[in-house]
Formats: sequence, C-alpha cells, structure tokens
Amino acid sequence: LLTLTEEQPNVAAVLNALGVAESRLAGFEDSAKAHFQNAAIADAARSDSLINLAALLRAQRDLDGAERALSDAQRRTPADPRVFVQLALIALDHARNAEAIEHFERARELHS
Repeated sequence: LLTLTEEQPNVAAVLNALGVAESRLAGFEDSAKAHFQNAAIADAARSDSLINLAALLRAQRDLDGAERALSDAQRRTPADPRVFVQLALIALDHARNAEAIEHFERARELHS
C-alpha cells in the first residue's frame, strides 16, 4: 500500500485502504486519520473514508469529530446505510436511544 500511495498519491481508494490498515495498528491512529482525510479530499463523491474516519474517532471517544465526519459523509452519499449505522452507534454512546433507533431503522430501510 505504501508503494501505491507513492505512485498514486491522490487515489482515494488507496489512501482509504492504507488508513484502514493503519487504524488497526496501535500507534498509527494519527497516520490513519491523515490518510482518511486525504482520501476524502481526493474523491469528494465517496464517503468510505469519512465513515472509516468516524469509526476511528468514535473508538477514540471523539464523538463530536465522528459526528462531523458523518455529517460530511451524509452530504456526499445520503442513501448510504453505513452512515446511519455509525450515527446510531454515536447516539447510543450519548444514551440517545430514541435517536439511535431512528438511525438504525433508516439504515435498514436504505439497505432493503
């Protein structure tokens, strides 16, 4: 993946994949964030990297940052059920159960 990013530094899918790999390694979270953010810049039509960024930020308990990433992802791909699943998980983290249910139901509707 590192070779690919050197050869194709603005390919969103490669940057996102590198971020996913790094997000699973202890101590590479900041690098993963940077790759997710760069992937989002490289392809403004996709939301994969923003969803992955939100999951990483949520794991770090940066719920506000995760919500901002998901807000951007929702603007890009409003019918992506993964956005609503992540929003539901954040709502649960805030003990906003009714909101979480709404997001889960919306994700199910979009997935059907």
